[in-house]
Amino acid sequence: MDKLQRGNRHTRPHGLTLLELLMAIALIGILLSIGAPTFADLVARNRMAVAVNALIAHLQFTRSEAIKRGVPVQLCPSADGATCTGGQAWHLGYIVTTDEKDPAARLRVGGALDPNAIQIRSNRYRVIYQPLGTAGGSNQTFLFCDQRAAATVDDHRKVVLSNVGRPRVETPSGEDPCQG
Repeated sequence: MDKLQRGNRHTRPHGLTLLELLMAIALIGILLSIGAPTFADLVARNRMAVAVNALIAHLQFTRSEAIKRGVPVQLCPSADGATCTGGQAWHLGYIVTTDEKDPAARLRVGGALDPNAIQIRSNRYRVIYQPLGTAGGSNQTFLFCDQRAAATVDDHRKVVLSNVGRPRVETPSGEDPCQG
């Protein structure tokens, strides 16, 4: 009898029952509905950080090239990656050049951003670094506006360029500067 009992052991089949599968799907759905907005915010914050860091890297590159070459070097908005637009639409892309009229003088190109995600606003149409590394004139501010409908003032960023040529990042305070 002992042999029969060993052969007829009740073993649980491997796999899931329909009820267990439905419960797992429901739980995954609830977790995704909670986590999806958080993930979208994470992606938007990361996109903003990348855009801000790219502009800062181009500003620092422009400054170092002016010092290295001993000539003025400028950073200016460029929609085509070849010539300066003369406008203030920095989110369409920008170039670093020693002579905006000479395509051979172009040193680096910054790519365009999705204007439905981030826009860069500034009251200046170029930054010119002198051979001593200064960016003369007055302080320049680049305002990075998060274009999401749910964006708040804390989601925007400012890059402030001092006269000595040093960029710094700030979070705008007070009223939302990107409204309007």
